[in-house]
Amino acid sequence: MNLIDDTKFLTEGWDTIEGHVLPDNKTCLAFASILSMTQANTVFEIGFNFGHSAYTFLSVNRRVRVHSTDIGHYPHTEVNAGKIKDQFKDRFQFTLCDSHQLVPDDVTGYDMIFIDGDHTPKGMVQDMDLCAESGVEWMLVDDYVRCMGDLYPKAVIDNQLDRDDFPYRKVREFYYPSTDRLNCMVLLRRYENV
Repeated sequence: MNLIDDTKFLTEGWDTIEGHVLPDNKTCLAFASILSMTQANTVFEIGFNFGHSAYTFLSVNRRVRVHSTDIGHYPHTEVNAGKIKDQFKDRFQFTLCDSHQLVPDDVTGYDMIFIDGDHTPKGMVQDMDLCAESGVEWMLVDDYVRCMGDLYPKAVIDNQLDRDDFPYRKVREFYYPSTDRLNCMVLLRRYENV
């Protein structure tokens, strides 16, 4: 499956084009593998941006439902959420909000939470702790091996994994192409379920 042409509508006409998932065959296989490994039927996404990840999850598995959130710094976010909602109907839900305002009950009941929002160390820790407090079995964190200025997300994530009170283990890394470089997601599973 290759969704590159299918997702062009998400970036056409917008001046601000930052890095995003490039949904080629390799990326689609990675997303499908993640859904297969986790048996996730519901995904809560923190950080929607252009919507490429949500579109890819929804396209590679016809039964999955995605609820995406985004703080909405860019005008394309809400517009693209509407476009994806039009295409995928009740399989997609969007909420405009700052993930730092979410409480565990807001994300409880999802099979997997995909974190690709606030990339500051404090923001990443807060989003990961929210997931842990919700009791979600699977956590997928994007930009694992990327260096963004002074931020190295791998160090932040690995520090979380080293905490005694953080009940997750690393299961696997998934490399995939994005528009600005090779990227990596890391899949974490709650201890009690390992």
